[in-house]
Amino acid sequence: MIFLSVMSFTASIIYFYVGLNAFILNRKSELCRIFFLLTLSLTIWSFAGGFLYLAPNEVTYSFWNKVSAFGWCTFEALVLYFVLILTGDKLIRLRFFKLLIMMPALIFLLMVLFLFGPNIKTSPVVENVFYTGNFLYNFTYLAISIVLIYLWGHKSNSRIQKKQANIIVICSIIPFLINLIIQMILPSFNIKTLPNMGQIFSLIMFWGVNYAIIRYQFMSIPTSLITNELFNELTGLTFLLDSQGFIMKANKQVYTLLDYSEDEIVGCHITKIMKHKDMDELMVYCESIYDRMRFQDISIPLKSGVHIPINISIIPLYTKTNLLRGFLIIGEDIRVTKWLQDEIVKHKLTNEKLQNSEMLFRKLLEITPIPIILVSKYTGRIKYLNTQAMELLGADGSELIGSDITEYFVNPEDLCLLNKNFDNNKKVSKIEIQFIRKDTSAFIGLVTMIPSIYQEEEVALSCIIDLTEQKRVEETLKQNNEEITNLNRELIIMNNNLVNKSVKDGLTNLYNHQYMNEILETKIQELSITNEKLCLMMLDIDHFKRVNDRFGHLVGDKVLVTVAQLLMKNSRSNDYIGRYGGEEFIIVLPNTDLNTAALIAENIRLSIQDYDFGLDNYKVTICIGVVQYCGEISNALINRADMLLYQAKSNGRNRVEK
Repeated sequence: MIFLSVMSFTASIIYFYVGLNAFILNRKSELCRIFFLLTLSLTIWSFAGGFLYLAPNEVTYSFWNKVSAFGWCTFEALVLYFVLILTGDKLIRLRFFKLLIMMPALIFLLMVLFLFGPNIKTSPVVENVFYTGNFLYNFTYLAISIVLIYLWGHKSNSRIQKKQANIIVICSIIPFLINLIIQMILPSFNIKTLPNMGQIFSLIMFWGVNYAIIRYQFMSIPTSLITNELFNELTGLTFLLDSQGFIMKANKQVYTLLDYSEDEIVGCHITKIMKHKDMDELMVYCESIYDRMRFQDISIPLKSGVHIPINISIIPLYTKTNLLRGFLIIGEDIRVTKWLQDEIVKHKLTNEKLQNSEMLFRKLLEITPIPIILVSKYTGRIKYLNTQAMELLGADGSELIGSDITEYFVNPEDLCLLNKNFDNNKKVSKIEIQFIRKDTSAFIGLVTMIPSIYQEEEVALSCIIDLTEQKRVEETLKQNNEEITNLNRELIIMNNNLVNKSVKDGLTNLYNHQYMNEILETKIQELSITNEKLCLMMLDIDHFKRVNDRFGHLVGDKVLVTVAQLLMKNSRSNDYIGRYGGEEFIIVLPNTDLNTAALIAENIRLSIQDYDFGLDNYKVTICIGVVQYCGEISNALINRADMLLYQAKSNGRNRVEK
């Protein structure tokens, strides 16, 4: 026992070290915090277990057993909680589901603390419930956790995650099977020589977890956090690859430019996207890459089959332990550059004749598909504008060149704002301005300004993009969204009305026959958890046919409605009242014993007996059968209440039978 005690103390130190190491790895991670709590439960279990093996008497043994229970009662629940967070299960975000997972741990811990001990006489039934329930809780939670870890690794596209999952599953199955053999299989053969050593056997599992942390960065910052931060800053084509060259994530520019869906990109090998012999060779020897690499003019296909050229930078990503996690590839679309180069080649003869750089400058502006205006920095007058800018302002160059730029601003203050920003930052980027054309029509332009030199004078090179159509589409979308919202609101109201019609009686507005049966079934199922009491009433108006025959069916309907109102008035807010058929009613009384239900029934009977229905001295009375649930099915419970109802009729009517 001394050897086991030393092993248990040693295990507690190891558990605490592994948990603290994971917590320090990423303190902000919920996963690491739960893992630390998990190792803390094992630490308490092992530390107290060391004293258990050395306990000299029953009192000491009981004390350390209660201390260790804080560990072995909560360990399995924390394991499942940890695994659900790790695998990204959405249920773990629900508060009631978290409580449901931890509930068995709390129940068995309280049983150990208050129902077992040297001075406590525990009944055999309680002992049997505890040992059977605790065994099922332990092995069910652990088995589910192992299966979830396996499925997490099996479904993952990351080879590192698959290796992490395989290591943890194998190292978890070993102590799981050993404990199963010691606690179930050997005792079935009357072999009880081995004490419970679950806290020691768990060292095998935590060796695997620690190995996964050190070797494969288990529980390190997830890829999504890294890439989301990076991709928010990068505007080029950006790919994140695993260590084998398979694409794990791509930014939105990739999907927009290449016209591929996420399913078509993620999981695909990079060499199928980037066609280049150097890329093929690079991926073969990828594990020997340590420095950033650059490639010029890589071909990448669009979904349509057209190839476009890009320049790329390849950045290897290593862990602190020099483990290759993957690659970050950043690509730059060089189509415009190549197009300009091609244009220069095509116009080489012309360019050789153009000695003045101004002519080349104008040519580049003309072939640019964006409206561009050159404005003197000092006079504010238009020095030059390309054809696209003339079309945008609705006039030709003879009218526009030399004119004051302020003539085309709806608000001249906007020009002051542009000049102020331009002077401070030497650049203005994407500012919305209201412009006016020669024909006085207005439009909204997106303005970008950069400093330049034209005819040996400082000018502001302004690019203006017409946003009129975009704004119109945005306004249309806004109106459509408002209409959809209103339609959804009306549909919700209509749906609620349909639901009410499906469960309510059209005359009395009480619940109908079918829905009352469903309520009763539901309440009976809840009793298996709450162990509360439940009562049922069956009610029938005495001689109701006489009312219809004597006063007519319209008066009969009015009597039914009035009786329904009296039932609701004399019942409690948590009671369920329904019209069961014709003049027969039913009431389900949750959390109510028979005597209380009988008093409520008597109040109902008196309220109806004393109510003036205005029927020429004709008294409306009612018979009521009251029963308490005794474990039978719902139909049997209704039949019992129905029989008491008919007994009340047989005994003279206007009475309650229970």
